[in-house]
Amino acid sequence: MSNSTQRKVPGLVGQRQDRAYNRHVTADRAPAAPFHALVLATLNEQGKSQNWLHKRTGISRNTISAWAKQPRPPQAGTVLAVADALGIDRGEALRLAGVMADTKAALEGTTVDLSEVDTEVLLAEIRRRIRG
Repeated sequence: MSNSTQRKVPGLVGQRQDRAYNRHVTADRAPAAPFHALVLATLNEQGKSQNWLHKRTGISRNTISAWAKQPRPPQAGTVLAVADALGIDRGEALRLAGVMADTKAALEGTTVDLSEVDTEVLLAEIRRRIRG
């Protein structure tokens, strides 16, 4: 598939965009596929392995691999642990993982309808802010 006919993955650019799309997985089938592609691209860029990520976060390689195909978003706490380990922006991670559509507003304190925000996302953000 040429770059001109590729469907773009929101939030990704350049090589990350290409890698995400070359996996031939769309967010329509797997909402966390864009985040999965970003994780793999980031690991590659940093010269780290999925085994390193597993040891760093305690999240199994199978769980991370499933994000490319499973029809539901992963748990917010899992996404945040991976994002923190790799230095990925938390809001971008949650959005790309399909956990929350407007995480930037929620994470920056902008007024949002909290009834639409996953409780786990809110608790993770409260814990992060308490830790300072």
